[in-house]
Amino acid sequence: MDCPALENYVPKNKQIKLCLFSEARWLRLLSGQGKPYEHIIEGFIQIAEYWYSGICEARERELTIKWIAERLNETPQNINKWLPLIYKDLFELNYSKPQLFASEGEILCTFLFSGFEYGRTCSFSFGLPAVPHPGDTLIFEFVKAALDCDYFYIKEITFARDCGNPSITIHTKPKELFERINRYREFLLEKARFMNQIDYETESKSHYYLDEMLRYYENKGYVPSVETIKQEREELYKFWREHNKK
Repeated sequence: MDCPALENYVPKNKQIKLCLFSEARWLRLLSGQGKPYEHIIEGFIQIAEYWYSGICEARERELTIKWIAERLNETPQNINKWLPLIYKDLFELNYSKPQLFASEGEILCTFLFSGFEYGRTCSFSFGLPAVPHPGDTLIFEFVKAALDCDYFYIKEITFARDCGNPSITIHTKPKELFERINRYREFLLEKARFMNQIDYETESKSHYYLDEMLRYYENKGYVPSVETIKQEREELYKFWREHNKK
């Protein structure tokens, strides 16, 4: 199953709750499968609609697990146990029957996601009214509990056809809120990859260090270590401190 890689990251139920709120209608796809939580599905969807209703009271209320459990006539222990199970079951259903996640007239697309932290990846398929373009921004809150981010940059689109069945796979990369993609930075990153100057472990560094490495590569032709960047920064800060004392 191509489910979120949660072995090394266990999201809090508060995160999962908000992800399920964002796509609550999908919970109905889990009905009739003999799941232990089936009796709370409709009630949970109503709570999600209340949360997104725009009512100030709904937005100001914390909507804690205890509050949700009371509305669903369940114990907080059961709600805490079922939320991760519902989240996982939706990923598994999406993997086995992706067509259920596209409405009539929508184009089914499979998205390949990754988080800022190295190794955190997942895929999810759903319908869109049109295929996005490279450079577009996708906001998809449902995967935030799995990846700890919900803003993505559309990087590449692959169209395929197998035995008469077309498919669309969209490759994304994580994006900071309000971040604008710098196409020259993307060019430098691709160049560094092609010249074997950078690997995926290096790419997993923070944006600050990765940007410094790319600037160094552009100016000097090779990618330095993080230790080299830190040392040069310390020397620069030392110079400015001494300069400001004069």
